Formats: sequence, structure tokens, C-alpha cells
Amino acid sequence: MTFIYYTLLCFLHVLALPLLCVLSLREKYKKSIPLRFLIPKNHSKESYDIWLHACSVGEVQSLQTLIESIPKTQSIFLSVITQTGYKQAQDLYAKYENLSIDYLPFETFIPLFAPTCKKLFVFEAELWLMLFVYAKHKGATTKLVNARISTRSTKRYQKLRIFYKHFFSFVDSVLSQSDEDTERLKSLGAKNVKTIGNLKLLNPIKPKIAYKKPESLIIVAASTHTNEEEFVLNAWSKAKALWESDSEVLENMESKLCHIKQSEMSKNTESKKDFSPFLETQNEKNIDSSNCCIERSEISSMESQQDFSCLRTQNDKNLDSIKFAPLHPAPTQMVENLDSINNHNKEYECKTHLHNATKDYTTIKKDSKKNLLVIVPRHPERFQSVFQLCKQYGKTMCLSELQNDSTLDLDLIHADILLVDTMGSLINFYAISDIVILGGAFAKVGGHNPLEPATFANVLISGTEIFNQKALFAYIQNYYLIDNSHSLQMLLHHYKQLMTSSVNKDLCHNMIESILE
Repeated sequence: MTFIYYTLLCFLHVLALPLLCVLSLREKYKKSIPLRFLIPKNHSKESYDIWLHACSVGEVQSLQTLIESIPKTQSIFLSVITQTGYKQAQDLYAKYENLSIDYLPFETFIPLFAPTCKKLFVFEAELWLMLFVYAKHKGATTKLVNARISTRSTKRYQKLRIFYKHFFSFVDSVLSQSDEDTERLKSLGAKNVKTIGNLKLLNPIKPKIAYKKPESLIIVAASTHTNEEEFVLNAWSKAKALWESDSEVLENMESKLCHIKQSEMSKNTESKKDFSPFLETQNEKNIDSSNCCIERSEISSMESQQDFSCLRTQNDKNLDSIKFAPLHPAPTQMVENLDSINNHNKEYECKTHLHNATKDYTTIKKDSKKNLLVIVPRHPERFQSVFQLCKQYGKTMCLSELQNDSTLDLDLIHADILLVDTMGSLINFYAISDIVILGGAFAKVGGHNPLEPATFANVLISGTEIFNQKALFAYIQNYYLIDNSHSLQMLLHHYKQLMTSSVNKDLCHNMIESILE
């Protein structure tokens, strides 16, 4: 089967050469395609103790703790697929003298240009047959690490079960992310499969630049894909209008209460006017000192006595209308808090729940009067088109226009939207965010890593299409999944009622030892 597979690949490779040449002109592929499909670098005379292969940015980042655990006396070859993955590898690991970095040649070139190694570790779903065949032929021990097969992909894999049974005959052992992944891998013919959890949990998560924590409410739309920016912008703009409406209503209520209190104090003054000049003077001072200001506790008391719907527009729905995925129930106290702003409109029949809710949680206290939406597109080639879209929803600035260092103060930015048009900056904004809307799950992409935002205890919202990240989301406490813009609008409107997220790392043990043994 290997010979037939390789012959077919060679034929398709030659057939695709004109298309590959055209694609290599695009910014996204101008380095990766030539070095993978056209003129790969020749490593055939090189030999390494360990060969690590990872696809892109997330997988490359996940190797930090593992690489630091490998003795400096052992040589390492790190191969990647994408340009962003290569850049990330250079940024993180170029300082290691015992490590070399390059693109993985396409499978037809592997027998000709690939190095030899004693151990081959391939990460996640990089199932390249010729890579494993070549390594085994050269006497290497092969291992598939952090392996996963999503629910969405299972049927596709099963259709090619005969091929994957052959593939796994060249894999000595498999370390999977979850028990579900273990069962799926076994069904495809994998042997020596063990569940160890997700390697990304071991990574140190800290900002590269420590920005000052703003007083403004910071909402970060992270790693967004095509159409997701518009999805977020639409919900945010409507929530913003509701915040402004609520603020006006509260101001009117304060004014009315102020008038009522003034009238009552005036009546008291009139009734005591004839009895004591001193008392009259004292009452006048009391009125002046109040200066028509009502304590917030009085406003809150009045709100609790009146129907909360007075703070809403007719189009404002309730949190019960949000279409959540089937989730674990929230703690009783939080359910009561959410219910207190419900029961207004039953257009949608769906109850409010949280994922992995805990008894210990915090909420956001910041006011929404000053807020900033930060948008971080996943792919740099989309920066310009996203900028043009953002301008339709409010005044927009780009991070590249500002001084991107620790002195950056988001409270001083005179804009509604900040577009992060630089690579590697997302972690810095996670650290100062209040709400994170994690992209890649509103479109059918599979979701993105939730560990980084949840590390900084913000409200975490994502879409229901997290089929590639379910294993990671299992480690997150208190997160929200939604599938429509109205639900996002409602969550943003009532953000003070939402629970902040956290990461439970107690579920992982002895990962590095399992990989290197």
C-alpha cells in the first residue's frame, strides 16, 4: 500500500505544480510553498536525537515545556507546516543551540531530503504516512503525541479505516488528549494508546508586554475568522446602545428620586418653620448638602422594588432566550442572579446554563460607560479588510499606529474599536481584558485554545463549533457557548451577571515523562 500511495502522491504533486507556483505568489504562502513543495532544503546528511513535528502556531507554542525538559546534550530538529508556525518557532526556539528549525518537505520529498533521527514525535493530527514510514525505515522510535480526532472528523476517518490501519502500523505508540480521542484512535487501528491530557496545559502563559490595566471595560474578540468580526461587531454595537439606554434610564431615576427627596425635606422644613429658627437653618443645610445626589443603594433598592424591564427597550430579550449548548447547571446563586433579569420576553425557549460551573467565582464590576472593543483577526492577510469593516461600526484605530510597549494606556485611546494588526500581541490583551469572545467557533473552524484567556480570569464566550478544542475546554471552569448574534448581544448587555473563567490544571500529571520515556 505504501508504494501505491507514494506513486499516486508523486503524480498528483507534478499535476499540481502550476497551481502551487501561482499560490506561492500570495503573501500567506510565499515562503512555505517553495520550501515544502518546490525546492526544499536538503537535510538528508543530518542526524538528530529527536525530531519534533508540529503544524502551526498553537502546536509550536505547546512545545515550550517539552523542549526545555530535553537535555541540552541532545540534538533536536523541529519541522513545521505554516509560515506563522515557522515564525513562532524562530521567536521561541532560535536561542537553543541544540535545535534546528525548518519546514517539513511535502511527502514526496521526505525520502530524499529529510534528516534521520533516533526518536520521532509528531503532534496532534499531523498524520503524514511517508514521514512515519521514512522514520521507521531509518530505525527511529515513532510516537504520535497530543493526538486528537474530533467528533466532526470521525466519520471521515472511518471511511478510510483501511488506510489508517496501515498508517498506524508505523506508529509505535500514541498519547492522546482525552479518553474519547483514545477510543477513536483505537477504532482506526492505533496501538499502545494512552490518555495523558493536553500538552498545552503545561505551557507558561504570561504576557510579553505588561500593559496597564485599564479602567475602561475591555472586550477582546480573539483569533477571529471571516464573517466572525461582523458577527461580533453587530452584537457589540447593539449591546452598546442598550448600555447607553440603561444609563439614561438610571439617570432619570436618580433625578426623580432626587426631586422626591427634595420635596419631602422641603415639607419637613415647612412643618417645623414656626418652632425653631435653628432647626430651619439646619434643614436648609441638609438640603444643600444632599445636592440632589442619591446613594446607589437607594437606586438599587428602587430597582429591586420595580419591574427591571423598565431598563430595557422593547427589542431587548432575556437571558433565558439564549441558545446555549447542553451544559452543566450553574450554581444556585448565579442562576438566581441571572433569573432576576429574565422573564420579560419568551420569543426563544431555552434556559440559561454555564459550562463547568464552580461554586467559587467572581464577576465584573466595571461600568460600561467607557468601553473598548479590541479585535484580533487570526490571519494577518485579513487586517486591511477587517479594518474597513470596523470603521463602519465606530472610530477605529490600529495597534501599529500606537506605541506598542508597556506605556500603552488603553484609557487614553480616543476610539471605539482597536484593531490589533501586529502578530504575537494577543496574549498581552488577554492579560488586561474583562470579556473575551474567542473566535474560530462561530464559523465551522473548530475553535481555538481557551487556556490563554481563561488564565487571566475574564468572562469567556465562544461559539458552539469547538470540535477541535473540546479536550482543552474540559479544563476550563465557567465559560459560555452560543450560536447566534442575539445571544452574544444579551450576554454583553448583562456582563455584570456573568461568571469569570479559570483553568483547572489538576487534571494533568506526568505528561513530559510519558512523552520522553
